[in-house]
Amino acid sequence: MSLIRGILFDIDGSVLPQGDKMHPKVAAVMRLLRLDFGIKLGPATGKNYEYARGLGIGIGLHWDFIVAETGAQIAELWSPGPPPQWHRIEPPNVPTDDLRLFAKIIEFDPLRGQFRFRRQTVRFRNELKSAVLSIFPADNANPQLTLAWAEYFRQIIQIHDLRLIVHRFSDGCCDIVPQGINKWLGVEAVCKMCGCEPEDILTVVDSSNDRELVAGPGGRSTTPIAVLNASDEIKKIVGQQRTFYITSRPDGFGFCEGLIHYARAGRLPTELEGEILKILPDMAPPAHHCAILPIKP
Repeated sequence: MSLIRGILFDIDGSVLPQGDKMHPKVAAVMRLLRLDFGIKLGPATGKNYEYARGLGIGIGLHWDFIVAETGAQIAELWSPGPPPQWHRIEPPNVPTDDLRLFAKIIEFDPLRGQFRFRRQTVRFRNELKSAVLSIFPADNANPQLTLAWAEYFRQIIQIHDLRLIVHRFSDGCCDIVPQGINKWLGVEAVCKMCGCEPEDILTVVDSSNDRELVAGPGGRSTTPIAVLNASDEIKKIVGQQRTFYITSRPDGFGFCEGLIHYARAGRLPTELEGEILKILPDMAPPAHHCAILPIKP
């Protein structure tokens, strides 16, 4: 199989702990990949474009590509500048009218941070996005409260026959996403940018909204890394692919472990292992772990 041509990584829970900062040594490995080895890389996240771009700037990089808002916002770096120049790619046939109607039905008010839940007005914390609604529980409220929100949103979508999907996450966040929007759009865009096939894209995943970062239509798939803290659901999906690796370490350290594994397997430059071990001397994948989860022939 050919060398990896690009790396797409989910952010929270995949390359950094959920809601926390990237570890400085993981950031150093990111810079090593991009600046020393010239490997193209970028995030594929449910967060907005500016957050994703800022993450790179914060560790001294401009990503080669950004897949934000679960695939609704895609950008390619044309020139690092200064100032950097980005080319935005808009996904086709996105039913944005349905999302606007949904927001009107629930009386979604991002300025006041409130919406209508059945017969009462409830507070929420908003994350500004252009093509997806993200609704978090307000004031660190019990995340379990949004189970009822998600069910209500699904009822609204069914009653009004809206082309929308509801995703709910462990932190209580509910995403209302137009049908057809998913991270596989980002995989396809990056393949065009790099002139390669999905299996030549290394992906890093941890949760259910990453399923399309792993596998797409027609049996096509990327080359995935599932970190130790990934959900059982996404580990099962990853384990069904032709080539995969499930790490023995969580989030960013699992990402670095996976890089060493694929360097040993000949999918990344062999010199990469030694350079990563200079930054993280204890990062070599355990032998018994590799024996349990080999790359499939």
